[in-house]
Amino acid sequence: MKRKLFKTLLISGLLILLLPLTTVVVLRKPNPKLLTNHQQNQVFLPTEDGKALMGCVFLPAEQPKANIIFLHGIRGNYGHFYKTAQDFQQRGYNCMLVNLRGHGNSGDLTTSYGFREKHDMNEIASFLATKNDLPTGIWGTSLGGAVGLQALGEYPDEFAFGVIESTFTTLHEVVFDYFSKFTTIQNKNISNWLINTAATYTAFDPVAVQPERSAKHIQCPVFM
Repeated sequence: MKRKLFKTLLISGLLILLLPLTTVVVLRKPNPKLLTNHQQNQVFLPTEDGKALMGCVFLPAEQPKANIIFLHGIRGNYGHFYKTAQDFQQRGYNCMLVNLRGHGNSGDLTTSYGFREKHDMNEIASFLATKNDLPTGIWGTSLGGAVGLQALGEYPDEFAFGVIESTFTTLHEVVFDYFSKFTTIQNKNISNWLINTAATYTAFDPVAVQPERSAKHIQCPVFM
């Protein structure tokens, strides 16, 4: 019993010290072979705040039906969807593989869980609109799913469909779930403090990160 209590207190102490910096993400880089094989398809898009946006790979189809933007999860990169995108490219879809902020070879050192990233999706939609007038959709998993829901709700005129996998309802809820899972402490005051402290370091509003609320404003079909 004492050993379990000590372990819980130790983990809690470490989390309290380190979690305020959890939005500063140390991430895997994309597979170098993917970059080498598709250098001609590499795209880097600037954001409204002037940071170098995602390193993207654009896979054009021969007779495209639509554009699909693929968004990976936390601590991932566009390689997560590479094989899926290849398959959909063969089926007639232009595919844009994206490294979200702070991931892979993209700019920025942090993630804001969709607070800034949803605007980045609008930039990508605008880029695709310069290439064709086809409908554009978002396919996102985990963090990418949260970004996708927020983008679909924020820019309903830009997106025609979505596929969302394994995402979260609100940032506060998912942090509390993970915090209580790893520490066994059921205290939202602590998890909320951790979020607010991290948000102060990285200058974003955590209350605004609510994919669940964004979903209410979506006007296109979404498969979840």
